Amino acid sequence: MLAFNYQNILVGVDGSKTAGKAVSKAIQVAKHNGAKLYVVAVINDREFIGVSKSASIGFGNVDPSTIEAIKTRFENLVASYAKQAKDVGVNAKHL
Repeated sequence: MLAFNYQNILVGVDGSKTAGKAVSKAIQVAKHNGAKLYVVAVINDREFIGVSKSASIGFGNVDPSTIEAIKTRFENLVASYAKQAKDVGVNAKHL
């Protein structure tokens, strides 16, 4: 592992497998350094509101309950990653 002394680590997640790997690495680094870990959600609205081929909502009027469901999903995601870190003794917070 690199010889840095981190005190605070910020990891952004978007629900992808790559983000999950980044969280695992961030947890390892935080544990090694006794650092605080902050997990934040990054919502790429292009993936939801019709700007890309994989958009799940499409163009037009978006029901507020749909946006709220997406927000809740990401809040649960960051909370689960923070719990994963806490379970191994890392001081973690989710934002």
